[in-house]
Amino acid sequence: AKTCGQITTGTKVMVIGDSLAGDGKNINLNKALGDLVKKAQGTMLDPDAKAGITVSEYLTKRLSGALSRIQSANIVFISLGTNGPTSIAGADVKKLLTTIGSGPQIYWIGPPTWVDKSNTSQTDKAKAVIEANLTSNTKYFDSITISDGANELDKYRGGGDGHPSQAGHVFWASKIWPWCGGK
Repeated sequence: AKTCGQITTGTKVMVIGDSLAGDGKNINLNKALGDLVKKAQGTMLDPDAKAGITVSEYLTKRLSGALSRIQSANIVFISLGTNGPTSIAGADVKKLLTTIGSGPQIYWIGPPTWVDKSNTSQTDKAKAVIEANLTSNTKYFDSITISDGANELDKYRGGGDGHPSQAGHVFWASKIWPWCGGK
C-alpha cells in the first residue's frame, strides 16, 4: 500500500462513496483530489459514487459492481457516513473494508458538519463506529477537525443543500492531502 506521498507514475487512486465523493452532478472530492494526484503523476480512476447513499446501501447495492476497479487501485478514498449517520453498523463498515481487502491503502474521509451543525452528535457517533471497525490498511480523516475554532469548511459552502462549493472541495482536499502524506 502506498501513501499519497508515494504516488508516482502508474499509481492508481480511486474515490468511492456518496455525493461528496463524486456522483457526477456535484463538484466533489474526486475532482479536487484528482488534481493533486495528477500533479503527483498518478492516475485517477473514475469514481464510484451515488448521492444519498449510506454505508449499508453502498455495501449491498454498489460494491460488487465496482470491486475489481477498487481492488486495482493503490489508494482508495471513501466518503461515506454523511447519509444515515445514526444507522451505521460496525459490521457493515468491517465487511466493506474486508471485502475491499488489504491491497490498497484506504483513507476513510469522515463527513463534515453541515451548516446548521444539527448533525454534529450524529457525525460523532458515526465516527466512533467507523473508527472502531477500521482494518489495518485504513486510516480515518476527521473532517470536523478542519478548524481554527470553527469548521473552516463552512466558509466554502455551495448551494442550499450544504455541500461544499468547488472552492470548498479544493480547500478540503488541501487538508486531506498532507494528512495522507501528499507533498
